[in-house]
Amino acid sequence: MVMLSVHQDWQTLAREDILQFFGKNEPTFHGLNRLKIVTMILHKVLWLCTSLSLNARSPTEKVEVENLTLPIGVHVLLQIGLLHHEKFLLRSCLEAYL
Repeated sequence: MVMLSVHQDWQTLAREDILQFFGKNEPTFHGLNRLKIVTMILHKVLWLCTSLSLNARSPTEKVEVENLTLPIGVHVLLQIGLLHHEKFLLRSCLEAYL
């Protein structure tokens, strides 16, 4: 709801998507799966505002990432929110969604 209030253009697109598919009829559970814009908005919100904030991993073999080497058994804590906002990982324009 917060994202829709910030991005009113998304709200307009979602409303048009619902009205185009259902018209004046009451929405059904099976019909909700066919809403392309609403589904896209839900996926983007879940991607940007994830409920999992921290993910712990331990490599079982030596891992090399660019100039960083992780030995076996080291604990790596990944902050999911930060990973979702790194441009080098996204390879797309993040500002369009914030």
